Amino acid sequence: MRGIRASLSFLALPILLPVLALVLVWALLGSVMMYAALASMIAYLVGPLGRELVIPAAVLLLMESVSVGIWEVVAISLSVACVDVALALFVVWNFPLVRRSKYLARITDRIENAFTKRLGGGPTRRGYALLAAYVAFPLQFSGGFIATIIGSLLGYDPRRMVLAVTVGSVIGSLTMGLLAYLIGRPTLDLLALGALQLAGILIVVGFIIAAVYLYHSHRRKKDED
Repeated sequence: MRGIRASLSFLALPILLPVLALVLVWALLGSVMMYAALASMIAYLVGPLGRELVIPAAVLLLMESVSVGIWEVVAISLSVACVDVALALFVVWNFPLVRRSKYLARITDRIENAFTKRLGGGPTRRGYALLAAYVAFPLQFSGGFIATIIGSLLGYDPRRMVLAVTVGSVIGSLTMGLLAYLIGRPTLDLLALGALQLAGILIVVGFIIAAVYLYHSHRRKKDED
């Protein structure tokens, strides 16, 4: 019974973090921003798009519909970062479950082969820094879930690993949000586009990138087999 309670806690606590973030956004910035943050979280969690497209698209759409200041941008950016942290906690606390999944086991084997040499094969300061940089860099599939699997496979300390993912995600998310806030309006004016049009273009581009990546991954898997 105690084991079941512990397992349920490990499943529930990562969910609680984004919920608390949404409550905080609602308390400080109102319901409109809470719904915007929730939509950004869902788009990042279940869609094929990375934060490098989700956050700018969300900021541009908000700029078109409501008055957006720096705190609104920070709220959207950190809400998306909360998803990375929640996923990192889920992997750390449930890594045996991840390894037992046949689909995820194939992914983890490829990740282990790809990153063992790059990260030095063990927990070092350089390894944690590279893990944080990997999360921060705007690449497809460079979020907290994959990064934490990488660290777990290489034997990284769970607390330091989650800290590295948190730092990387916060830096990467804030960078994307602030760039969209600072150059989004001039870009819209230059291209003579509305925010909805530009956000749509970003989303389409993201889907194309994801499709190309998945296609090449499938081809590479067939070649290996």
